[in-house]
Amino acid sequence: MVYTVFATNTSSLRLSEMIADLPADRQKRCMVSHWYNPAYLLPIAELSCFEGMDTDAFEDVYQMYVNSEKQPIRILKDIPGMVANRLLHALAREVFHLIEVGAAPPEDIEKALKYGPCFRNATTGMLEVADMGGLDIWCATEDNVFPNLCNDSQTSNAMRSLVKNGNLGIKTGKGFFEYPEETRAKVQHNFYRRLIIQLKASKYY
Repeated sequence: MVYTVFATNTSSLRLSEMIADLPADRQKRCMVSHWYNPAYLLPIAELSCFEGMDTDAFEDVYQMYVNSEKQPIRILKDIPGMVANRLLHALAREVFHLIEVGAAPPEDIEKALKYGPCFRNATTGMLEVADMGGLDIWCATEDNVFPNLCNDSQTSNAMRSLVKNGNLGIKTGKGFFEYPEETRAKVQHNFYRRLIIQLKASKYY
C-alpha cells in the first residue's frame, strides 16, 4: 500500500488541533515526529501513537527510525511537550529557580547536573535509578524535598530578564554565561564534539 504520512516536528502544539480540519481518513496518517536538536547527533525520536493513528503507518515510520539507528519512543497521549521536553523543562524550572535564589553559582549548578543526575541518567532511566536506590528511600526523600521545589507556572524571572535585555544566549554573545565573539566558534565546536563523544558512548548503553 502506498500512502503519505504528514508529520510535524513540534512538541509544544497539540496534533489534534493542527489536523482538526483534515478529513477523518487523512488524520489517521498524521503524526508528531519530534527530534531533539541537533537532530543528527541526538538519537531520540518521539513518535505520536495516539488513538486513531493508522497502526501500519505508525509501524512503518517507527521502523524507518530504527533502521536509521535512532531511538524512537511511542507517545500515547496528545499532551503539550510530549515526554522528553516535559522532563527537560521540569528540570530546567528547578535549575533557573536555584539560580534566582542564589543556591549556587551557575557554573556549579551546571557541574552538579553534568557530574550528578545527568551523568547517571545518561546510561540509566529514572525508574531504574529509583529501583537501584530503593523506593523506600526515594519516597522518604521526595516527601522532604518536594514541598521545597519550585512549582512556578511561568518562565523564571532570571530567564525572562535576560530575554528582555536581549541576552539570548550564544547567538547574542550572552545568556546565563558570556560568549565573546573571538571564542564563540570554539565554544560551539566543543559543544558538538561532546555530543559526538556521547553518541558514540551510547552504543554501549
